[in-house]
Amino acid sequence: MWRYLSAAFWARLSIAGLGGLPLNAVAVTGCAILGLANPGFWFLGAGLEIVYLWLLVANPRFRRVIDAQGRPVSSEPDPAAREAALIARLPASGKTALERIDSACARILELLANGAADSYIIEASREALDRQRWTYLKLLVAEAALQSGEWDEPEATIQARVAALDAEISAAPGTSLAASKQATREILVRRLSNRGERARQLAEIAADRARIEAQLDLAKENAAIQGRPLAIPGEIELASGLLDFGAATPEIRDLERQRPQLSATSI
Repeated sequence: MWRYLSAAFWARLSIAGLGGLPLNAVAVTGCAILGLANPGFWFLGAGLEIVYLWLLVANPRFRRVIDAQGRPVSSEPDPAAREAALIARLPASGKTALERIDSACARILELLANGAADSYIIEASREALDRQRWTYLKLLVAEAALQSGEWDEPEATIQARVAALDAEISAAPGTSLAASKQATREILVRRLSNRGERARQLAEIAADRARIEAQLDLAKENAAIQGRPLAIPGEIELASGLLDFGAATPEIRDLERQRPQLSATSI
């Protein structure tokens, strides 16, 4: 209550040339000075002040304004800015692919509007297209993570190193040097296994991307034919399953927390 009273007492009115002027505080000061000559001004000022404070503090709109001023300003980045940062880190090919998806989504909605589709159909289609686009963007981010610099060493180079170690181990069997080289060989074999898994994941991501692209092409054709039911699934069972977004994982999770309507897609 004291917060509301204090805010009401010091409420400022913006006056050209003077800025924010606390008229109530000025009026109280004026009554106090006039009261030195005539104490009746003190009683009059006190009565008017009580009425003023009661009317302002009892006003729900005033209380909402003061409550809003007391809330801390969120430092959480804007979702649109976070998404733009994700897109900016994509390779040129990924950005081009996403632009094609954006164009397809925009064209579908344009065809629906031109065909005088009901507003609820357009809105439902917009939501489904947003989820499709978000899923596609996540596929591009996961694909970029699997094509990062950590995978620069060719598989053939690692295989050659394994073959060389095999020869060195055979030349000095049973020694501590051979045991150390055997341990190195096992590490290289695991790296080869990782590259096999990476190739599988990249193939699945490519298949999922192609599926979404084909789905949007179908939706675009259906939208162009008036009377043809438009079916844009919001939930998609992806072949790639659980995606690894690399360093972008926290941002993806935070964006889905900020915009839960996008995370309805099954992955």
